[in-house]
Amino acid sequence: LRPVSRVTDLHGTFSAASAFNGNLSLWDTSSCTQLAWAFFNADAFVGEPGHWPWDTSLVQSMESMFSSADAFDGNLGAWDVASVRSVESTFDNAYAFNQARGDGTRPRRTALASPPARPCLLIPRPLVAQPLTLDTGSVTTMNSLFRSATSLNQPLSFDTSSVFDVDEMFYNAQRFNQPILLDAISVNTSAAMLRDAVALDQQLALEKSSHVVDMSNMLKNANSFNKPLGLDTAGVTDMSFMLDQASSFNQVRRRRPPPAAATRRVRSTACLMPPTLLAQAVNFDTASVTDMGSMFQEAESFNRPLNFDASRVTAMSFMIDDA
Repeated sequence: LRPVSRVTDLHGTFSAASAFNGNLSLWDTSSCTQLAWAFFNADAFVGEPGHWPWDTSLVQSMESMFSSADAFDGNLGAWDVASVRSVESTFDNAYAFNQARGDGTRPRRTALASPPARPCLLIPRPLVAQPLTLDTGSVTTMNSLFRSATSLNQPLSFDTSSVFDVDEMFYNAQRFNQPILLDAISVNTSAAMLRDAVALDQQLALEKSSHVVDMSNMLKNANSFNKPLGLDTAGVTDMSFMLDQASSFNQVRRRRPPPAAATRRVRSTACLMPPTLLAQAVNFDTASVTDMGSMFQEAESFNRPLNFDASRVTAMSFMIDDA
């Protein structure tokens, strides 16, 4: 298929090509603007382990590019993604992806001698964590970017200043345990961002997150997480299930509440608190809250005073159920 230098659209090119694992490193993609769904469900495609010199400078969308590409673990560190606007679901269900290194290295496997009757054991060498650093300054959505990328556990260095949606970004990223420090100045929703990220116990800070309105399910079932929350919740209206089943959580917000309180416009706080002892008295500005349903449900160790304005609350169903 060489040359392909005039091709502008590779949308879905290898989608569902379940046996494909060819070498594409020599393709000239300098004219390509679309890579969305390019390797979707390409189960056998591993990608290039070393330098993968595709020219992606004109590409605008990588949506679902490697989604459900079960074996993919290619090195993207050299790619120019400055024009990319969408990385929604790019690595969704890319179960093997952990190639967050820009130096072209990947873990080697060492074969150990074993008796003839037994298969050779393959022992992976320890990974040296090096951040995946990409110019994502133009990206506007990272929804489900690493959802169910169950091998991912490398530091990430992304420019998120233009991103408005980080919903489910690390949902079910079961091994991910790296600090998350994001510029959230444009973000308006982080629902289920770290839901089921069961290994996570690192610093979490969404800086300048005052425009976020939805944090529902954000850390639901992140049952290892026990770090202060670096969140500005001044604009949040929905915190339902935010820390539901976050069974290790025993912290409060890292940042001092801003003037006029951090949760002024919160309307729903259902299942906000985890089933564990809270670090101190709960003292949110709840003047606009209408729903406190299940807020302390199954908070079995909870024994703190509540300093809430409930003047607008219309629902308190299961608020302290099984507490």
